[in-house]
Amino acid sequence: MHWIDYSILIAYLIGLLALGFRKRISDSTSAGELILAGRHLTMPAFALSLVSTWYGGILGVGEYSYRFGLSNWLVFGLPYYLAAALFAVFLARKARESEVLTIPERLAQVYDNKTALAGAVIIYLVTVPGAYVLSIGVLCEQILGLPFWVGVIGGSLFSIVYVYLGGFSSVVRTDIFQTICMFLGFVVLFVFIKIKY
Repeated sequence: MHWIDYSILIAYLIGLLALGFRKRISDSTSAGELILAGRHLTMPAFALSLVSTWYGGILGVGEYSYRFGLSNWLVFGLPYYLAAALFAVFLARKARESEVLTIPERLAQVYDNKTALAGAVIIYLVTVPGAYVLSIGVLCEQILGLPFWVGVIGGSLFSIVYVYLGGFSSVVRTDIFQTICMFLGFVVLFVFIKIKY
């Protein structure tokens, strides 16, 4: 890689840290502020955060698309869109009115603690960031020449630091930044392709 490439990468990482550390949690921070950003997340911030998260596993999605074509959308996209639409129409208002912080908390309210524990385990297994940890390891290995395990540990610790210190608000701010960077990258790629080909 050229020194300009490294400069862009370093600027990106500094930007992530600056946004992640912008507002730190304190001893007086409530659980709602930590986990739900105080329930003040706007629709644009929510959408931009989802874009960053959804396309975060781009290595696996890209590989799947390359190998199996448009079935990627049927396998990964369609079920998500259907579930999101059903949630928005039938459950979102009830979830908001319940004032609980987590799905297991709601399961405990409606059923019992055993059901809540089962729900917590299922949610953990569904949301564990294994694909993202794998992606950061592969990226560090391919771009920086680091051993895979160093990329996995280093990339994970990098994210954990600002999430631990800033909560969900830090995640949203860094997701917005990453979405903007991603679309700027698409624009640069398009211009480069247009000029070259």
